[in-house]
Amino acid sequence: MPRLDLSGLDGPALSSFTGAAPSAPLAQFEEDPDNPRTEFDDVDFAAFVEDIKQRGILQPLVVRRTDNGKLRVRFG
Repeated sequence: MPRLDLSGLDGPALSSFTGAAPSAPLAQFEEDPDNPRTEFDDVDFAAFVEDIKQRGILQPLVVRRTDNGKLRVRFG
């Protein structure tokens, strides 16, 4: 199952982190209902995916755990 690299997370629990980059199964994530981006042009999205494959994610992800235990990307 694909995993999302969470190595950009910052916080007390990770301040002394020295092991492998944190990750979580994609199934742990949920959509943000407040995200204004609701539609993606297929061509633009494909270019975005290709850019990530080539250069990686350049800005760390910031996530929070929701009341139901899922992870929601706040920004990044």
